[in-house]
Amino acid sequence: MVAGFDIEIEQWGVTFRNCTLFDKDGNKWISFPSKKTDGPDGKPRYFSYVTMDKEKKIAFDKTAIALLDVEAARAQASNNVAPVASVNDEVPW
Repeated sequence: MVAGFDIEIEQWGVTFRNCTLFDKDGNKWISFPSKKTDGPDGKPRYFSYVTMDKEKKIAFDKTAIALLDVEAARAQASNNVAPVASVNDEVPW
């Protein structure tokens, strides 16, 4: 896990709280809030509270990660600790 954050989509009137950014071997993705459960084999499994079809999720992740990268760069440049991103334009997903 790289970071935890909330995603607010003003056009929809929706906020996804407790999202997480993951980065493994150069692949980044966003995980929506989830509930940890034990699978039948005893290994942990995670039940996501939000789902999207695969193509829309890829587009969502790409857009959100780009915004996070921009806001993280702004925060570093101004020495802010917690970057906040907002989208006022139409998003492509």
